[in-house]
This record gives sequence, C-alpha cells and structure tokens, in this order.
Amino acid sequence: MSNTGNFYYLRGDYDNAHHYYQKSYEHRKKHYNKPLSIISSLFHLGDLDLVNQNFKSSEANLKKAVFLADSANLIGWAVTASKRLVDIYKKTNDYKKHTKALEQYVSYKDRWNSEVQNTKFNKLTLQYEKKHNEAIIAMQANQLKIGRLLLIIISISLIFVISITVFIFIHKAARLRAFRAIYRQQLLVNDQKRVIESLLKEVNTIKPEKSESVLRSRLVELLEKQEIYKNQDVSLEFVANKLATNITYVSKLVNSEFNCNFNTLINQHRINYCKSCIKDNEEKIPMKSIGLNAGFKSQSTFYATFKEFVGMTPLQYAKISKMEIKQKASSNLV
Repeated sequence: MSNTGNFYYLRGDYDNAHHYYQKSYEHRKKHYNKPLSIISSLFHLGDLDLVNQNFKSSEANLKKAVFLADSANLIGWAVTASKRLVDIYKKTNDYKKHTKALEQYVSYKDRWNSEVQNTKFNKLTLQYEKKHNEAIIAMQANQLKIGRLLLIIISISLIFVISITVFIFIHKAARLRAFRAIYRQQLLVNDQKRVIESLLKEVNTIKPEKSESVLRSRLVELLEKQEIYKNQDVSLEFVANKLATNITYVSKLVNSEFNCNFNTLINQHRINYCKSCIKDNEEKIPMKSIGLNAGFKSQSTFYATFKEFVGMTPLQYAKISKMEIKQKASSNLV
C-alpha cells in the first residue's frame, strides 16, 4: 500500500496517495505494530499534508512520529520529525510553537550527537576489546607453543637421560661379565699351574739315568718290534708323541745313545730290513717293492741310501749274497 501511495504521489494524485498512505498506516499499526514502519507511514502522511498545506494534519502526524520515535529510542527519526515541525511552525508564523519545537529539536539533536559519539566510543571500545582479546589469544597461543616446546625438550631430555642410564648400566654389566670371565680364567690358569707344578715335581723326582734308559728301551721297541721305520712319514714329532715327550729330548736321546741323528737311525733300520729281505728273497720280490716296504718313498731314494750305507747297489748286494750262499752250500757238502 505504501508503494501504491508513492506511485500516486509521484503522479501528483495527492488524494489517492493520501488514501493509500492512510490505509498503510492503519494496516501497519494494526498488524505489525513496529515503530519504524509506523513512523515511516506518518512521515508520508505529514509530507503529503505539507504539500497540500494542511498544516494541522501534518503537525498531528509529525507529533505522533516524534512521540513514537522517542518511545522507541529512535532519536535520529525524532530529530527529523522535530525539524519538520520547526519548519511547519515557521511557515505558519506560530513563533511560540516554533520556539518550543526548536528547543525540542535541539534537545533531540544533542541526544542524537551524544548517541553517535557514544556509538563511536562503543565502536572504539569494541575494537580495543577485540584487539585486546586477539592479543590475549595470541599470547595464550604463544604460551601454548612455548609449553609444547618445553614439553618436547623435557621429553627429549628424559629420553636422553634414560638412554645414557641404560647404556651405562649395560656397559657396567658387560664389564662385570668380562671381569667374571677373566676371574674364572685366572682361577683355571692357577689350577693348571698347580697341576703342572705337581707334575714337574714328580718328573724331577725321577732319576735322569732311569728316565733315559726307559725312553731308550721304548724307542728300541718302536724300531724293532713295531717297525715304525716302515712308515714313510715317520718323524721326530711322531716318535715324541709315541714316547710322550718332546722333540728336543728325543733328538738328544738318539744322538747320545746311538751316536747319530734321527734320520740316520731310521735309514739304518730300513737298510738292515732291506738286506735281510734281499738275502731271504725266495719269493723273488722286486727291488723297488723291497725299498717301498722298508719305508723309502721312491726307488731312487732307496738305491742312493742303500749304496751310502752298504757301499754297493741293492743288485750288487743281491749277487754277492747269492755267491756267499752257494759257497756255504758247497763247503757244507765237502
């Protein structure tokens, strides 16, 4: 309805405009009861009455607008309405009402300026509070970050301390195990020393002459009964193990008892074995086999050693042995 009234107002049809403005005012007052919409309708009616120079009706509508605006604390609308009342009284030359309306206008104007200033102050206050709150939030966020950072640092420090403690504990445990192992080994070494010392005491109680004679008889047994010389790999170490003694002692024993070295002693027994085999060679065993059976590693070694000890080759010795056998046989017949 208000828009329809505006339409007629712009066309200059003030009667229809007044009709629709009035209906709009009554409708808003009855159904909406919103001060601002009612004040707007009263302004339309007041302006239209001014155009029609119906000052009393315009005055009544504007006074209603001032009252509603003041009641609803819409000071800006009250200022506008009171200013229009001042203009009406000025046109009608009603100076008494003009003065009163002017005072009212100034009062509303001051209130409105005060409210504007208060509004600005409130805005500034709100802005300050907003910035202050933002600063507090930022400070709290920084404190939270610092707290988290401190918590991380403390956690890392605790982990580092725990790691160092565990490492020291493990290191000490390892050292303790090592010390215990060394102690056990030392005890074992001490026990072995005591055993060796007791054995040395027993050995020292045996007379050297008797000990050497025992070893000599055992060595002769190895050579003559067990025929160890037939072993191609026979050595001082082998004989020392058999006699339960050391290599040096066996070498000294051979030198002192047999007036030769170990290899010469072995070769003597091998050559004696070969000589007996050649003399009693009824099965006609080859010379090479006789040498290998005696412990020589090759035929050439056998021949060279035989000639060194006997002064002739095995074949020559075989011929001489046959001739001696024949001579003995013929002498026995005579």
